[in-house]
Amino acid sequence: VQEIGRQVGKTFWNCKKAIEVCLAIPHARVKYASAFLSSVEEYVIPNIKRVLADCPDYLRPKYLESKRKYQFRNGAELKLIGLDRDPDAGRGPYCDLYIIDEAGFVKTLASIIDDVILPMFNTRPWGRIVLSSSSPKTPGHPFIAFAEKYKALDSYIMMTIDQNTDLTRERIEEMKKEYESETAMLRELYCKRIIDESLAIIPEWDEKYCVATEPDEFRPFYFNYTFMDLGVKNDFTAGLLCYYDFLRAKLVVEEEFGMKGPDMTTLKLANLIKE
Repeated sequence: VQEIGRQVGKTFWNCKKAIEVCLAIPHARVKYASAFLSSVEEYVIPNIKRVLADCPDYLRPKYLESKRKYQFRNGAELKLIGLDRDPDAGRGPYCDLYIIDEAGFVKTLASIIDDVILPMFNTRPWGRIVLSSSSPKTPGHPFIAFAEKYKALDSYIMMTIDQNTDLTRERIEEMKKEYESETAMLRELYCKRIIDESLAIIPEWDEKYCVATEPDEFRPFYFNYTFMDLGVKNDFTAGLLCYYDFLRAKLVVEEEFGMKGPDMTTLKLANLIKE
Protein backbone atom coordinates (compact mmCIF):
# COMPACT_ATOMS: atom_id res chain seq x y z
CA VAL A 1 0.00 0.00 0.00
CA GLN A 2 1.39 3.37 -1.06
CA GLU A 3 -0.18 6.36 0.73
CA ILE A 4 1.69 9.07 -1.11
CA GLY A 5 0.94 12.75 -1.66
CA ARG A 6 0.44 14.39 -5.02
CA GLN A 7 3.44 15.20 -7.22
CA VAL A 8 5.81 12.82 -5.42
CA GLY A 9 6.24 10.40 -8.34
CA LYS A 10 4.13 7.36 -7.42
CA THR A 11 2.56 6.97 -10.88
CA PHE A 12 5.96 7.06 -12.60
CA TRP A 13 7.30 4.43 -10.18
CA ASN A 14 4.23 2.23 -10.68
CA CYS A 15 4.52 2.44 -14.48
CA LYS A 16 8.21 1.57 -14.28
CA LYS A 17 7.48 -1.44 -12.06
CA ALA A 18 4.71 -2.63 -14.40
CA ILE A 19 7.08 -2.54 -17.39
CA GLU A 20 9.86 -4.27 -15.43
CA VAL A 21 7.55 -7.20 -14.63
CA CYS A 22 6.48 -7.49 -18.26
CA LEU A 23 10.12 -7.56 -19.42
CA ALA A 24 11.20 -10.03 -16.74
CA ILE A 25 8.42 -12.64 -17.00
CA PRO A 26 7.50 -14.11 -20.41
CA HIS A 27 3.72 -14.12 -20.98
CA ALA A 28 3.21 -12.03 -17.83
CA ARG A 29 -0.14 -10.39 -17.28
CA VAL A 30 0.00 -6.96 -15.64
CA LYS A 31 -3.07 -4.82 -14.98
CA TYR A 32 -2.80 -1.09 -14.35
CA ALA A 33 -6.12 0.29 -13.12
CA SER A 34 -7.13 3.77 -12.07
CA ALA A 35 -10.27 5.07 -10.43
CA PHE A 36 -11.23 6.88 -13.64
CA LEU A 37 -10.65 6.11 -17.30
CA SER A 38 -9.84 9.77 -17.88
CA SER A 39 -6.92 9.44 -15.44
CA VAL A 40 -5.50 6.52 -17.47
CA GLU A 41 -5.55 8.67 -20.58
CA GLU A 42 -4.31 11.89 -18.96
CA TYR A 43 -1.39 10.75 -16.83
CA VAL A 44 -0.82 6.97 -16.87
CA ILE A 45 -0.13 6.73 -20.61
CA PRO A 46 2.15 9.85 -20.59
CA ASN A 47 4.15 8.34 -17.71
CA ILE A 48 4.52 5.05 -19.57
CA LYS A 49 5.84 7.01 -22.56
CA ARG A 50 8.39 8.66 -20.26
CA VAL A 51 9.57 5.30 -18.95
CA LEU A 52 9.89 3.94 -22.51
CA ALA A 53 11.59 7.06 -23.90
CA ASP A 54 15.02 5.40 -24.14
CA CYS A 55 13.79 1.84 -24.59
CA PRO A 56 15.68 -0.02 -27.36
CA ASP A 57 13.53 -1.16 -30.27
CA TYR A 58 14.03 -4.86 -29.58
CA LEU A 59 12.36 -4.44 -26.15
CA ARG A 60 9.81 -1.73 -26.97
CA PRO A 61 6.20 -2.94 -26.61
CA LYS A 62 3.47 -2.22 -29.14
CA TYR A 63 0.52 -0.19 -27.91
CA LEU A 64 -2.88 -1.44 -29.08
CA GLU A 65 -4.98 1.67 -28.61
CA SER A 66 -8.37 0.04 -29.22
CA LYS A 67 -7.66 -2.49 -26.44
CA ARG A 68 -5.71 -0.09 -24.18
CA LYS A 69 -2.99 -2.69 -23.98
CA TYR A 70 0.81 -2.79 -24.37
CA GLN A 71 1.97 -6.01 -26.04
CA PHE A 72 5.57 -7.11 -25.38
CA ARG A 73 7.66 -9.32 -27.67
CA ASN A 74 8.01 -12.02 -25.00
CA GLY A 75 4.23 -12.44 -24.90
CA ALA A 76 3.69 -10.29 -21.82
CA GLU A 77 1.00 -7.64 -21.79
CA LEU A 78 0.18 -4.54 -19.78
CA LYS A 79 -3.55 -3.78 -19.69
CA LEU A 80 -4.89 -0.32 -18.75
CA ILE A 81 -8.25 -0.16 -16.99
CA GLY A 82 -10.65 2.59 -15.88
CA LEU A 83 -12.59 1.18 -12.93
CA ASP A 84 -15.34 3.81 -13.20
CA ARG A 85 -16.41 2.40 -16.57
CA ASP A 86 -16.01 -1.32 -15.87
CA PRO A 87 -14.90 -2.60 -12.43
CA ASP A 88 -14.79 -6.18 -13.80
CA ALA A 89 -12.58 -5.32 -16.78
CA GLY A 90 -9.48 -6.67 -15.05
CA ARG A 91 -10.75 -10.25 -14.82
CA GLY A 92 -8.55 -12.96 -16.28
CA PRO A 93 -7.07 -16.43 -15.73
CA TYR A 94 -4.00 -15.13 -13.90
CA CYS A 95 -2.12 -11.96 -13.03
CA ASP A 96 1.49 -11.22 -12.01
CA LEU A 97 1.01 -7.60 -10.91
CA TYR A 98 -2.16 -5.58 -10.37
CA ILE A 99 -1.77 -1.87 -9.65
CA ILE A 100 -4.68 0.31 -8.61
CA ASP A 101 -3.79 3.99 -8.87
CA GLU A 102 -6.09 6.47 -7.09
CA ALA A 103 -7.22 3.54 -4.93
CA GLY A 104 -8.52 5.97 -2.32
CA PHE A 105 -11.15 7.13 -4.81
CA VAL A 106 -12.42 3.73 -5.98
CA LYS A 107 -15.92 3.38 -4.54
CA THR A 108 -16.04 -0.44 -4.47
CA LEU A 109 -12.37 -1.08 -3.70
CA ALA A 110 -12.85 -3.95 -1.23
CA SER A 111 -15.27 -5.90 -3.44
CA ILE A 112 -13.08 -5.44 -6.54
CA ILE A 113 -10.10 -6.90 -4.68
CA ASP A 114 -12.10 -9.83 -3.27
CA ASP A 115 -14.22 -10.67 -6.31
CA VAL A 116 -12.01 -9.72 -9.27
CA ILE A 117 -8.34 -9.50 -8.30
CA LEU A 118 -7.46 -12.05 -5.62
CA PRO A 119 -8.64 -15.17 -7.55
CA MET A 120 -6.14 -14.36 -10.33
CA PHE A 121 -3.23 -14.81 -7.93
CA ASN A 122 -4.08 -18.37 -6.86
CA THR A 123 -1.41 -19.77 -9.20
CA ARG A 124 0.92 -16.78 -8.88
CA PRO A 125 2.43 -16.87 -5.35
CA TRP A 126 5.06 -14.32 -6.45
CA GLY A 127 2.39 -11.90 -7.65
CA ARG A 128 1.72 -8.56 -6.00
CA ILE A 129 -1.15 -6.11 -5.66
CA VAL A 130 -0.24 -2.44 -5.31
CA LEU A 131 -2.76 0.04 -3.90
CA SER A 132 -1.52 3.55 -4.56
CA SER A 133 -3.20 6.83 -3.65
CA SER A 134 -3.13 10.10 -1.83
CA SER A 135 -5.33 10.04 1.26
CA PRO A 136 -9.07 9.74 0.49
CA LYS A 137 -11.59 12.42 1.43
CA THR A 138 -12.89 10.35 4.31
CA PRO A 139 -10.94 8.12 6.73
CA GLY A 140 -13.83 5.67 6.44
CA HIS A 141 -12.76 4.67 2.91
CA PRO A 142 -11.58 1.01 2.60
CA PHE A 143 -8.17 2.26 1.40
CA ILE A 144 -7.40 3.41 4.95
CA ALA A 145 -8.29 -0.02 6.35
CA PHE A 146 -5.91 -1.64 3.85
CA ALA A 147 -3.22 0.89 4.77
CA GLU A 148 -3.49 0.05 8.46
CA LYS A 149 -3.60 -3.69 7.81
CA TYR A 150 -0.47 -3.74 5.65
CA LYS A 151 1.37 -1.20 7.78
CA ALA A 152 1.36 -3.88 10.49
CA LEU A 153 2.76 -6.36 7.94
CA ASP A 154 5.54 -3.98 6.86
CA SER A 155 4.04 -3.63 3.38
CA TYR A 156 3.17 0.05 3.52
CA ILE A 157 4.87 3.32 2.64
CA MET A 158 3.90 6.94 3.21
CA MET A 159 5.59 9.84 1.41
CA THR A 160 4.72 13.55 1.29
CA ILE A 161 5.48 16.48 -0.98
CA ASP A 162 8.49 17.29 1.21
CA GLN A 163 10.19 14.15 -0.10
CA ASN A 164 10.04 15.29 -3.72
CA THR A 165 13.69 16.23 -4.29
CA ASP A 166 12.83 17.89 -7.63
CA LEU A 167 11.03 20.71 -5.80
CA THR A 168 12.70 23.48 -3.82
CA ARG A 169 11.40 24.44 -0.40
CA GLU A 170 10.30 27.78 -1.86
CA ARG A 171 8.25 26.07 -4.58
CA ILE A 172 6.61 23.73 -2.06
CA GLU A 173 5.58 26.70 0.07
CA GLU A 174 4.14 28.40 -3.03
CA MET A 175 2.12 25.29 -3.86
CA LYS A 176 0.72 25.13 -0.34
CA LYS A 177 -0.42 28.77 -0.51
CA GLU A 178 -2.28 28.14 -3.78
CA TYR A 179 -4.82 25.90 -2.02
CA GLU A 180 -8.03 27.63 -0.93
CA SER A 181 -8.75 24.82 1.55
CA GLU A 182 -6.13 23.91 4.15
CA THR A 183 -7.92 20.59 4.62
CA ALA A 184 -7.46 19.75 0.94
CA MET A 185 -3.81 20.84 1.02
CA LEU A 186 -2.97 18.70 4.06
CA ARG A 187 -4.76 15.72 2.56
CA GLU A 188 -3.39 15.96 -0.99
CA LEU A 189 0.21 16.93 -0.20
CA TYR A 190 0.79 15.53 3.30
CA CYS A 191 -1.51 12.48 3.46
CA LYS A 192 -3.38 13.81 6.47
CA ARG A 193 -6.48 11.72 7.08
CA ILE A 194 -8.88 14.58 7.57
CA ILE A 195 -12.62 14.39 7.02
CA ASP A 196 -13.81 16.75 4.30
CA GLU A 197 -16.46 18.65 6.25
CA SER A 198 -18.44 19.36 3.09
CA LEU A 199 -18.99 15.58 2.69
CA ALA A 200 -19.42 14.55 6.33
CA ILE A 201 -22.91 13.88 7.70
CA ILE A 202 -21.70 15.04 11.13
CA PRO A 203 -18.73 17.40 10.49
CA GLU A 204 -18.03 17.91 14.19
CA TRP A 205 -17.64 14.17 14.86
CA ASP A 206 -14.47 13.05 16.62
CA GLU A 207 -13.31 9.53 17.53
CA LYS A 208 -12.79 10.73 21.09
CA TYR A 209 -16.51 10.17 21.59
CA CYS A 210 -16.01 6.41 21.24
CA VAL A 211 -15.53 5.36 24.87
CA ALA A 212 -16.59 2.41 26.99
CA THR A 213 -19.73 3.25 28.94
CA GLU A 214 -20.75 0.91 31.74
CA PRO A 215 -24.52 0.86 32.38
CA ASP A 216 -25.68 1.62 35.91
CA GLU A 217 -28.25 -0.26 37.98
CA PHE A 218 -31.08 1.77 36.45
CA ARG A 219 -30.34 0.63 32.89
CA PRO A 220 -33.40 -1.72 32.71
CA PHE A 221 -35.65 1.29 33.25
CA TYR A 222 -34.19 3.55 30.56
CA PHE A 223 -35.95 3.91 27.23
CA ASN A 224 -34.34 2.27 24.20
CA TYR A 225 -34.24 4.01 20.82
CA THR A 226 -33.47 2.94 17.27
CA PHE A 227 -32.47 5.53 14.67
CA MET A 228 -32.37 4.36 11.08
CA ASP A 229 -31.67 5.60 7.57
CA LEU A 230 -33.43 3.14 5.29
CA GLY A 231 -31.57 2.37 2.06
CA VAL A 232 -32.92 1.31 -1.32
CA LYS A 233 -31.18 -1.14 -3.68
CA ASN A 234 -27.44 -0.41 -3.42
CA ASP A 235 -27.70 2.13 -0.61
CA PHE A 236 -26.81 1.02 2.88
CA THR A 237 -29.51 0.78 5.51
CA ALA A 238 -27.73 2.20 8.55
CA GLY A 239 -28.98 2.09 12.12
CA LEU A 240 -28.02 3.18 15.63
CA LEU A 241 -29.13 1.39 18.80
CA CYS A 242 -29.25 3.77 21.74
CA TYR A 243 -30.64 4.48 25.18
CA TYR A 244 -31.12 7.68 27.14
CA ASP A 245 -29.18 7.78 30.42
CA PHE A 246 -31.61 9.79 32.55
CA LEU A 247 -29.27 10.47 35.48
CA ARG A 248 -26.44 11.78 33.29
CA ALA A 249 -28.81 13.36 30.74
CA LYS A 250 -26.89 11.76 27.86
CA LEU A 251 -27.83 9.76 24.80
CA VAL A 252 -25.68 6.61 24.72
CA VAL A 253 -25.14 4.87 21.37
CA GLU A 254 -24.44 1.23 22.19
CA GLU A 255 -24.21 -0.28 18.72
CA GLU A 256 -24.51 0.44 15.01
CA PHE A 257 -25.42 -1.76 12.06
CA GLY A 258 -25.53 -1.67 8.26
CA MET A 259 -27.23 -3.84 5.64
CA LYS A 260 -27.39 -3.81 1.85
CA GLY A 261 -27.98 -6.03 -1.16
CA PRO A 262 -29.80 -9.40 -1.02
CA ASP A 263 -29.42 -9.54 2.77
CA MET A 264 -31.59 -6.47 3.13
CA THR A 265 -35.11 -7.78 3.76
CA THR A 266 -37.72 -6.47 6.18
CA LEU A 267 -37.72 -9.71 8.19
CA LYS A 268 -33.93 -9.82 8.55
CA LEU A 269 -33.81 -6.15 9.46
CA ALA A 270 -36.49 -6.58 12.13
CA ASN A 271 -34.74 -9.61 13.61
CA LEU A 272 -31.41 -7.75 13.65
CA ILE A 273 -32.91 -4.82 15.57
CA LYS A 274 -34.60 -7.12 18.08
CA GLU A 275 -31.40 -9.09 18.57
